[in-house]
Amino acid sequence: VSQIGVFAPAFAGWVILALTDQVSSAHKWNTVWVFFLPLFVLAGVLSLFTYEDLYRNSSLIAATVVAATVMVYVFSPSNRRFRHVFPSGSQERTGVTWLVLSVLLFPAITLAANVLVHHPERGEALVALGGTWGEIVKRIIALFTVDLLYGGSLGEEPGWRGFALPYLQKKHGPLETSIILGFFWALWHAPIDVSHGFMLPGFGGIIVRLIWTIPVTLLFTFFYNRTRASLLAAILLHTSVNFGVDLLGLGPSAMGLFFGIVLVLAGCAVRVDRMWQKLPTSVECASDPGVTAGSPAGVSEEPREARPAL
Repeated sequence: VSQIGVFAPAFAGWVILALTDQVSSAHKWNTVWVFFLPLFVLAGVLSLFTYEDLYRNSSLIAATVVAATVMVYVFSPSNRRFRHVFPSGSQERTGVTWLVLSVLLFPAITLAANVLVHHPERGEALVALGGTWGEIVKRIIALFTVDLLYGGSLGEEPGWRGFALPYLQKKHGPLETSIILGFFWALWHAPIDVSHGFMLPGFGGIIVRLIWTIPVTLLFTFFYNRTRASLLAAILLHTSVNFGVDLLGLGPSAMGLFFGIVLVLAGCAVRVDRMWQKLPTSVECASDPGVTAGSPAGVSEEPREARPAL
């Protein structure tokens, strides 16, 4: 049942695009069968098992790895057909460096926060990595693939970054867009925050979520623009947020340090890309040959005076 909520942003974005005839007729209504339905079937199977059951079952791990690989391909530049469903994705190949950074960024921040908070001799930061090397590898694979498929990455990003972000950036600068999108992204978590809390119980969790989500959204916008509107990079980045915490854990004190690091990185991203200034062109122009690798999506190198200095 929870997966209905998890996939709501992607489904809503797809419905709006379909109803407004922004999706090619060949993909308009078939998408729900080739994308959403198989994922819900697998979700039903996986819901019968715990993480412990999953990483000890080689067949289940293989199934999640295959499904995750298919989904990575679906949202990669190599798959030109699915772009007609969420057409805001980049037409260019995203650099491998950015994809690797998308996967490793938040686990690295989580590890750093745990190591700096806990005394090194106590080894608490690596407690989740206990066991044999085989068990550790299986646990990492199980956590990452399930977080990618059902932890929110695949269900949210086609809606937030695949649909909402590029349309908001047509009218607003990246900074303003991130604040708007971060507000609704945080509010979307309200039901689970009220019922389970987020650092604080009840409605206090909504406020904490909002404060936490804004700088995270700024980093997502930075990655999206820097990778020429790569939806795959956003999906992997979202996965890395959940994966790092699920794998290593994050106590209250470490959470504060985690937030501090994210806040500093978000501030750097705003300054480097001058995110308070509106992009000269839409991010949908990311396939323009004049856009160079490492430049925000839609920002052309020529003429230089026509765009904000980076």
